[in-house]
This record gives sequence, C-alpha cells and structure tokens, in this order.
Amino acid sequence: MKRETQQAIGEAMLQQLSERINERMGLHFVPERWGDLERGLRHAARDFGFEGADAARQCAAWLLNAPLLPAQIDTLARHLTIGETYFFRDPAVFEALRRHVLPELIRVRRERGEKTLRFWSAACCTGEEPYSLAILLMQTLPDLLPDWRQWRISILGTDLNPYFLQKARSGVYTPWSFRDAARDEQDRFFTKTPAGFEIKDEIRHMVKFAALNFITDEFPSLHNGTNAQDFIFCRNVLMYFQKDQARSIVEKLMRCLVADGFLAPSASEVSAQLFAPLQTVNWPGALFYRRTNTNTPSLAMPSQIAFRKPAPRVKPTPKPAVARPTPASQPPLRAAVSETPKDDPQAWHESARRCANLGQLDEALRWCDRAIAAEKMNARHHYLRASILMEQSGTMSDSEAEQSLRRTIYLEPDFALAHFALGNMARRRGDATVAQKSWTTALDLLEEADPQTQLPESEALTAGHLAAIIKQALAELK
Repeated sequence: MKRETQQAIGEAMLQQLSERINERMGLHFVPERWGDLERGLRHAARDFGFEGADAARQCAAWLLNAPLLPAQIDTLARHLTIGETYFFRDPAVFEALRRHVLPELIRVRRERGEKTLRFWSAACCTGEEPYSLAILLMQTLPDLLPDWRQWRISILGTDLNPYFLQKARSGVYTPWSFRDAARDEQDRFFTKTPAGFEIKDEIRHMVKFAALNFITDEFPSLHNGTNAQDFIFCRNVLMYFQKDQARSIVEKLMRCLVADGFLAPSASEVSAQLFAPLQTVNWPGALFYRRTNTNTPSLAMPSQIAFRKPAPRVKPTPKPAVARPTPASQPPLRAAVSETPKDDPQAWHESARRCANLGQLDEALRWCDRAIAAEKMNARHHYLRASILMEQSGTMSDSEAEQSLRRTIYLEPDFALAHFALGNMARRRGDATVAQKSWTTALDLLEEADPQTQLPESEALTAGHLAAIIKQALAELK
C-alpha cells in the first residue's frame, strides 16, 4: 500500500503557532527548531482526532483559532517537551548538597527551633531527580540528623508534561536511568520486576508529584506547595525560555525560597545577571545561588575549604561549612509582615497568606484566626486556615484542617477547592471511597463553570486546570 504523503505546515502558520505555544507554555521554538515543532504537532494531531495527509496543518489551524485549554496544553506538552535525565545526574551537585548544604540547612533550622526541610525539583521530568534526592536523604539523614523522622520533610516534583509525571509516579525505570548511580543504590532502593526496576515504597512515599506550568501557574503558592522551599532544583529548563520569561521565572523561584534557601540551576544556565540578587555559592563542579538576609551568615566559599577528591557517596561524614557574614550591601529578602495591617479582616487574611508563603505558619495561623474571629461566616478564611494546617504535620493538624474544610463547605457548598482538598486528605489516609466522592463532587462543580474562570483562593488556578488535575487523580485512584 502506498503511504500517504504528509503535507507540510507553512512557515507563517508555524510562526503563529510557535508564538501561541510560547505565550501559553513558555516553550520557545526559534525558526531553526520549527522542524521539531512540526514533528511534535504531527504526533499531537492524532491525539486531537485529526487524520490524513493534512492532519498536522488542520490541527495547527484549529489550535490557532481557539483558546488553549489545560487539556490541550497537556497534550501538546506530551509531544513537544523532551525528557533526558537519570539518577544522580551531575554527581558533584548531589555531593555538594550532601556534604555542605544539608548540614548548613539543618544547623539554621535548629537555631530557629524549626523542624522542617522542603525540597522542590522544578521540571522534574520522569522523576529521577527528586527520587535521587530522596535516596540521598535516606542515606545521609540517619547519621546527620538522628531525629529526622520527627521532622517535616517534603520533596515536591513538578513538570509541564503529564506523561512524564505519570511515569514518575509509577516509579519504574530501565537500566539506562541508572548510568550514573552506584550499584548498591540500585540494589537497596529498587526492586527488579519484569517491567524494569521499581522504586521501593520507602522512597516513593517521600516524593509528591504535581503538574505546574511556569507561564500560567502561580508560584510561590500555599495551594500547590511551592512556597517556603529550602532547596530548589531548576536545571536544564530555563534555556528553553526567552530572556524576559526566564527572568520572571527566576524572580518567582527566588520568592519561593526561605532565607538561607538554595537554588540549583544547570551549569549551562549560570548567570550573575539572571540570578541577582542571590548570593553565589561555589564548590568544585557545583554552583548554587542562595537567598540570604543581611543578618544571616553564609556558607564558606571554596577558598575556605580544603578539597582533595570527591567523598564516596555511601555514608559520608558531613561537616558544616565555616560561616562568614553576608555582604552588608545585599538587601534582605525574607521578611514577615513588616507592619501591622489595618483593622480589616481581608488585610489580616492577606497577611496570613503572605506569612504562609514564607513558611511562617504559626504567624500565618494567628492572622487567619484573627480574620475568622471578625468574620466567622467567611468561607475563604476557613479554607485558608485549612490550607495552613495542612502544611503542618501530625494527626491534630489533619483533624483541625478537615474541620476547617467542612466549615468552608457548610458556608459555601460550591467551594470546589475545599471538596478537592478533602479528597486529597482522604486519599492520604487511604480512604479511596471518600476521596473519590469528594473529587467527583468538585469535578461536577467545576464542569458547570467556564474553564477559564479563576478559582477563589487559588491565586492563578482556573476551573479547567483543576478539572484536568482531578480527572487525572480519579484515573490514578482506579
């Protein structure tokens, strides 16, 4: 049978399509990469229901004449993004994290009387990076932090591509993903199966995966867990954005960090101009950027530390780096609410949100309770209180959070986010029946709304986007 010759997409249409995709997804296709764009679109056209020799061109015309909804963005992301990663990629980065950053973060948290560590792998692809971090913590913390199981430790992995996230959640990898991992790590933390090597539950349960679009989604946000991070991996992704987009993303990532937090880009993305005013911290083979206050000590620079050869990855003896004062010229980047808000419950509500995004949960709770005391019938105050409590660990916090969510729904029965959050809590405690019921209720409410409607208390989440998230969650639940 003679194969049908596929018709090419014209340059004018490719130009328009690349601009639309850049605007909604941040993927920048220069003319030299239009061939990649056209190939990806040919594959996506089948998922959109277009067939025949003219399928790609018809699909492009359709995409240009309609708003890009979350489901369409997910489909395009699957075919237009490239995933290339493996466990412990760039070993020097993980070695610096193990030997210097972790001891310093723990020291600072102890001084503040805090027991939290939060990590985020932005653009995590198929999950090897956040799982590598979980393995590193499992290896390192028992010696470095004997009471580590009493700490609130979270690892978040986000990506634009839903197919990548699905693979990450499955936790099954081929030998190619282990090309820079030690054999004992593979033997200890993975189980050999007919499908490949499956990560063990003790590591899988340390990582939470979620979809995040750098262009359309809000961060930092209490809602998606991107706030108050101690360490952010954002490697091999900024290079795909235009300069103004990359600058905007870095500014948001900077606000996601707590004081003394670190941002780790790839070596090809290092830029003093792009990452200002973060402080540069350098080790052999690894360069990080750190968010500091004028009164916060910084890590020692390489000239203060004697290096010979990289320490072995298994059971090292970490030593905190010597500290020195941060340059006085650096502006403070972490601050609580600097002045008492006016006598206004909505101002107290916003103060609670700002504190929560900075990781100041006790202060956030105080402002939220103050707003509730003034406006007991305001459902949004109760929802924010539940969100803050869910950031904390322990049965008491979960119980109080659930009570606040139920008050939210009592006061505002069509509050879709509250139903969604109740489902998340039920899923976390293993109650699939309640999770399904809550998520289905939320989905029914969302499908009655315009997909572009921004949801209250979500900062940037639309009805269509949350509906897509819930559909994915329900599919995984089954």
